[in-house]
Amino acid sequence: MKKVEKGGYGYFSWEKKRRAAATLIMFLLPVAFFVTGYIQTGTRKNLFTLVAVLGSLPACKALVGWLVMLPRKSMGRECYESILGHAGDLPMVYDLYFTTYERNIQVDAMAVCGDEVVGYCRHRQEHWGSMEGYIQDTIRDNGYPVTVQLMEDLPMFLERLDAMVHAAGREHEGQQIRQILLAVTL
Repeated sequence: MKKVEKGGYGYFSWEKKRRAAATLIMFLLPVAFFVTGYIQTGTRKNLFTLVAVLGSLPACKALVGWLVMLPRKSMGRECYESILGHAGDLPMVYDLYFTTYERNIQVDAMAVCGDEVVGYCRHRQEHWGSMEGYIQDTIRDNGYPVTVQLMEDLPMFLERLDAMVHAAGREHEGQQIRQILLAVTL
C-alpha cells in the first residue's frame, strides 16, 4: 500500500494501519525479551523482565495513538474525486481532525485561496461556529489574516471551490497556511 502523507486523501485509513502495525511490533518486542529471559534463567526474576516491562511503556503509548485514530474515517472516493475535479491548483488538505480543550471537529477537505479558507465536513456538529473561530484564530496568530468558513453541503462547497479557482491569488501564502493547518491537526 502506498504511503499517504498528512493532509492527503486517505490519511486516516493509512495512519490507522500504520499505527496498528507499529503497536503490534512494539508489543512483540517486550514479549520476546521476557520469553528470552525466562528460557535462559528459568525464572521471571531477571534483567530481561525489567527490560520487557520498561519496553511495554512505549508500546502502550503507541496503543493510545492507534486508539485515537481508530474512530476517524476518510471521506468516500467519489466525494474526493468530485472535490479534486473542482479544486484546480488551490492548496488543499484532506482528512483533518482539529482538537481543542473543549471541542473536536473532523474536516474532510479544506481549500486555501488568498485570505479565505473554506472547509467541507460531511456532518454538521453543534459547536461548528466556535471551531471556525478556533481555526481562524490559529491561522491569524501565525500572521495570516484569513476568514474561515465550514460547509456541510457538498454542492455548495464545490461551487465555492470553483469561485476560488477563478479568483486564485497568493499561492505562496496558501502553501504556508496549508502547513499551519497540518501542524495543528491530528
